[in-house]
Amino acid sequence: MKLRSLIITIFLLSAIIVRSQIPLSSPVYLLPSGNEKDGQPVFKVMTTKNSQFRKARQLFDRGFVNHVVTLYKMAQQYQVSNGKLPGVEEAYLAFTRNVGGFARIGFWLETPQGLVHKPNTGYVDLNENYLEHERDEIAAPPQIFNHEMGHLILNVLTLTPENAKEMKSPIMHYFTTLTDYTTAFDEGFAEHLQYMTVEFERNKKVKDTIASKVRRLNFDLSRTMYGYERDYNWSLRMGFFAATMPAWYQSIENIRRHSFIRNNWAKMSARVASGINNPADYIQYRNAAVWPNPAVMRSYAESMSVEGILATFFSHVITNDMNKNFMVPEAYRVFIPDTSVKVPQQIDVTTNQYLKMFIAIAGSTQSGPNPGGPFTAFMKTYLQMFPTESSYIKSCWETSSEHQYNDNPAPEVWVMNTNFHVRPYAMGPFGPTIPTYTFNLNVADTIDLMTFDKISRSDAEKIITWRNQNQGFKTLSEVEKTPDVDADKLKEISQAIYDPQKAEKLFNKQVPLTSFFIYPIIHLLKMSLLWFIILGVLYAMILVFYAKITPSPRLLTLLLLKVLMFATAGLIIQILMIKQFALMLGFTLLLLAISYLANRRKGTILWLSLGSTLAIGIVMLYSLW
Repeated sequence: MKLRSLIITIFLLSAIIVRSQIPLSSPVYLLPSGNEKDGQPVFKVMTTKNSQFRKARQLFDRGFVNHVVTLYKMAQQYQVSNGKLPGVEEAYLAFTRNVGGFARIGFWLETPQGLVHKPNTGYVDLNENYLEHERDEIAAPPQIFNHEMGHLILNVLTLTPENAKEMKSPIMHYFTTLTDYTTAFDEGFAEHLQYMTVEFERNKKVKDTIASKVRRLNFDLSRTMYGYERDYNWSLRMGFFAATMPAWYQSIENIRRHSFIRNNWAKMSARVASGINNPADYIQYRNAAVWPNPAVMRSYAESMSVEGILATFFSHVITNDMNKNFMVPEAYRVFIPDTSVKVPQQIDVTTNQYLKMFIAIAGSTQSGPNPGGPFTAFMKTYLQMFPTESSYIKSCWETSSEHQYNDNPAPEVWVMNTNFHVRPYAMGPFGPTIPTYTFNLNVADTIDLMTFDKISRSDAEKIITWRNQNQGFKTLSEVEKTPDVDADKLKEISQAIYDPQKAEKLFNKQVPLTSFFIYPIIHLLKMSLLWFIILGVLYAMILVFYAKITPSPRLLTLLLLKVLMFATAGLIIQILMIKQFALMLGFTLLLLAISYLANRRKGTILWLSLGSTLAIGIVMLYSLW
């Protein structure tokens, strides 16, 4: 009898708990029909009969994904209530053969009544291979989906389509890379949702497994990260670590989206290798930001230009105690017109904080662009609408950036240097390049300024000192007021006016994925030829002066082939990223043994073969340390 009463009590309590929560929504899964119409894809709804439907639900119909989908609908309902949108759309998730995952706008939907055009409806486009992955991975499908949903939520709140956002920086955005105020805000908001997917994961085993994988991968990658730094600090290395960045850099990016937010590390400046003298190498290495510098924090303007800092900020805002400060009941009705839902009683603290953020984000766009960027506009609006939470949200920014909030920061002042080629991709250290470099003067360092032909290091340092003393440049012409720098030099900068049309043509060009493999191979071939020349000269001298043998094309060709064979082995070993030095040492010893067995009765030829093999092996070991 007691057991029966206990079961009934538990059932009733469970019912109360379920009823106290707001109903959550699920994504609608789409598949390509194989057709296009008016340049947009045609999709059909995935049904339960599809073999992948169950796996899709296992990945995307649980946990924080349902929460984010519900938030997406609430954001739409907010704009519907304000007369800005005609209705609320589903959260569409399309599984395609496109590379990666992206937030996109516009498609056609097959229905029993025919094709329905949804030209302004957002959807998340994920590669179909994501269905083969699991939830306990570092960059698991639910995390990527919520990341892209973050972009769609911002599109709804700002009423700005994804393809209409002007990104002025040519540099491809990454978690700790300097870009521009808009990109950093947009990507930071999206990335915080990726982080929150793990933080709000209810399955402890999944959450612990992800944390364990982050720690293990961070340890495994440390050798590669040190090797990458040595590629720039040590002369005449082959550059295996830099050449294989497409194979390992994204793993570092995935780790940062967890550990850097958790530990507030995005605020640290990038550590730049001391052996870099070339401005193009410096900018590319700095933008990759493989190693943070704990001794140097980013400036205020830099903080607004780094998506990792904004992701950290939004994560703190959601988990801060201000999430317990509820609005008056009427404020929730623009999000939830259903009067059967009791507000705020059925609103959890996380949803509550997101809705307050939504109000501020939508409101921040009402007065047009803010010179301080979308972050400043958001903060001003939030502080105006929720003044009692001032200390809370300001503390979130200070923790994330190491700066006190400033409501009048330096604006973006863009320059366009048409005489400098920049490598815009962190994982493309050898190319491709863009023949124009645009950057914000208020986050520029000395090397950025030195990309102008007339500007010396001394000139650049004076310009930056003057800028910092005056809390940044307000306009491009203000750079001409810098004291103790020749006027003609300053005019080279002030006349480098940013051209949005030219920038759009340059930055929107599609770069073939093969470029990220061709340029590294070309670099390794150049280094192989360089070492062939160096060793070839030594080899020829030994042949002539000691062995009394005239160097023949055959012997030199064999030496070249041996160098190329070692270089190929070094590339493969580094791609494997498993005990690189030990594997190359083993490979070298193996070839030495083969050389000995093949030439043990040939006297001088034996020693020449062993010597050349050992010399090349030492070069490769030096390059893989």
